[in-house]
Amino acid sequence: MDRGHFVREPAEAYEDAPQTIGSAATISAPHMHAHCLELLEPFLPCGGAALDVGSGSGYLTAVLSRLVGPGGRAVGV
Repeated sequence: MDRGHFVREPAEAYEDAPQTIGSAATISAPHMHAHCLELLEPFLPCGGAALDVGSGSGYLTAVLSRLVGPGGRAVGV
């Protein structure tokens, strides 16, 4: 999933720092997303479900949808 589609400045998308995405909102640093996904992956089987509360840019929700696959569901609010 290309993080560059979810930030204001695609050239800065892979800097390991939070990026501003709106007024008082940021997308977390890549290492934070990686750590979160490593912890969640064992609990997200194909066909499973994931809820991303405070989804912001939607990046993590999009990645979660890939993990649960086409038969699963990922919802961001």
